Amino acid sequence: MTLIRAMTPADLDQVLEIDQQSFPVSWSRVTFLHELNENSNADLGVVLKSQPVEEDNTNFGIIRRLLHPKIDDRVAAYAGMWIHGREAHISTIASHPNFRRQGLGELMLIGMIGRGIARGADHVVLEVRISNTPAQMLYRKYEFAAIGFYPRYYHDNQEDALYMVARPLDENYLIRLRARAALLAARLPFTDEFTGLHFEQVISDGSKE
Repeated sequence: MTLIRAMTPADLDQVLEIDQQSFPVSWSRVTFLHELNENSNADLGVVLKSQPVEEDNTNFGIIRRLLHPKIDDRVAAYAGMWIHGREAHISTIASHPNFRRQGLGELMLIGMIGRGIARGADHVVLEVRISNTPAQMLYRKYEFAAIGFYPRYYHDNQEDALYMVARPLDENYLIRLRARAALLAARLPFTDEFTGLHFEQVISDGSKE
């Protein structure tokens, strides 16, 4: 099962692991806790993947696993966003290295855009490294356009950042977003407990086609 929902403090050990494996300069636990508990403008989400719990491979262990399989929900991706008036600003997004190229980063992006729309945003912005072509391609798929750049934005190597925006997040954009969510769900079924836009209904409708 794949689930997208709001991040909780209980997720932080796994979120920090992803953050440290994804970025040269990672956020601290204190920063995440501030975003979760004290910043009313922040929204953080996670994608959970259900994974079988590894057990012993003795005959008894195999039989027990077949009769009573144990499932562990693993944080496979996460993202953070700030809402300032009508602007949603995606501050961070990453997937665990073991779960990349499975559509989870795209699902997390859909979740953040959808959550922004649900909170009244009419545009969404983000920064991305000039060298991160795969991420830029994903963002362009969701109608982000580069409208500027920040010189030496990233402190680890002084790399420039593209400043990208998707707008307007109007009813027509939401229709296209729902269609893209349905296409993703065709290969990655998921449950949406994050956006408030009921993308799970899109999945149900799309499965009948």
